[in-house]
Amino acid sequence: MVIAIRVLAILVVAGFAPVAGAQTSTVQLVNGDELHGQIVERNAAGVVLEHPQLGRLELAGEDIESVFESDSDGSTPTASDASETDEA
Repeated sequence: MVIAIRVLAILVVAGFAPVAGAQTSTVQLVNGDELHGQIVERNAAGVVLEHPQLGRLELAGEDIESVFESDSDGSTPTASDASETDEA
């Protein structure tokens, strides 16, 4: 039983580990909330964010205050506001 619990704990922790080489982003919403994950798409409508626990989130541009992106090496993040989304 103890071994099964340890194996389960290792699998859970490994599942939440960041993917090497992935760019981590922080999306700050107009209500002050922040979401952390990997941006998979940016367009005129908004941003699609892959969140480690919540999954794929489609965020409307009018709900986004700013987006901070940083490389997985921890370098200084770059900021952009919602008006800078790419046209698809």
